Amino acid sequence: MNNRFRYFFILLVFVAGSSAFGEQVTTESGNPVTTGDPLIPVAELKLRLKPLTQAEVGIEVAGWLKLLQAKVQEISAAEIAVQYRKAELDKADELQQALDAVDKARQAASEQPDDEEAAATLKQAEQTVEETKNAAGEMLRKAAEDKDAAQITAAAEKEIEQQEKTAAETASGDADAGTSAADIRVEDTNADDVDKESAGLETRVQEAADARAESRKNLLKYLTGLREQQTALADRTNLAIDDYERKGGKAEEVDEFRKYVGAVSAIEIDVSDASATWTMVTGWLMSEEGGLRLLKNISVFILIMLVAMFLSRLVSRALKKVMARSRQTSRLLGDFLVVTVRRLVIGIGILIGLAAMEINV
Repeated sequence: MNNRFRYFFILLVFVAGSSAFGEQVTTESGNPVTTGDPLIPVAELKLRLKPLTQAEVGIEVAGWLKLLQAKVQEISAAEIAVQYRKAELDKADELQQALDAVDKARQAASEQPDDEEAAATLKQAEQTVEETKNAAGEMLRKAAEDKDAAQITAAAEKEIEQQEKTAAETASGDADAGTSAADIRVEDTNADDVDKESAGLETRVQEAADARAESRKNLLKYLTGLREQQTALADRTNLAIDDYERKGGKAEEVDEFRKYVGAVSAIEIDVSDASATWTMVTGWLMSEEGGLRLLKNISVFILIMLVAMFLSRLVSRALKKVMARSRQTSRLLGDFLVVTVRRLVIGIGILIGLAAMEINV
């Protein structure tokens, strides 16, 4: 009787434990459980995905895609803000050129007060200035109405300010890093400034251009960090997609997921904007998820290939000696086996090297 009671108690505990586990999975299945830390180590993410079912991994894929989409939206807003700043700088150059033309026309008209052509040239130059000012004001209003671009610009300036302050504290222990990007208030120079007296207009235009150039520089630096974060999110999203495919996910869904990740991960380079292109390329080369990562992968690939070549020669020599001692194997067959084994070892090294370079084969 005691043995029966003991077996019944053990069975009851087992069933209760299984029910509790099933209830926990059901409770957590509605929300992803691996996206709490977007920078979760890849090795840890693999282990957390391993016990999940296909349906649960599908939820994780949806969660990672949502994080990736949000990051892409942030990058798009930053790129739009960069375009706004470039357009404003171009308009500032046009306004500066128009002001120079007015100065020359005014000087020519003062030297020849009776010259109607000089007077007409001056009038036309002044009209061009007014038109350029109106266009600049319209552009500023358009940029101000874009809330996403304004928010990302403020975030970029805050981030750069914090980086400069941290660098200054590290270098000298002085928390005052001087005049930073956040100290320059771009909003203080608005479209109404161009309607003031023309005496200091050129100075104000130059100050506005300098402020916008600084803001654009901050945005480009901020973009480099955002793209690095996007690369990390894309890696983890692809990892979840791969696990979903291995566990029987629908082929069309897997293809759709991968196409989306590939589409948003592509970086378009505007060759017409030399400074932005240079900043993006140098930032990518120095980023952990960009150039440094590629350099590391290439180094590992070269090392693996060197080891594979060494092992192929070592194994082929050993096999050649064995074939030479064997009287049952012809020389032609022995040479064939030696070459085949050598190429096989090198082929295995290539596969391992490609895997180390994060290339799926």
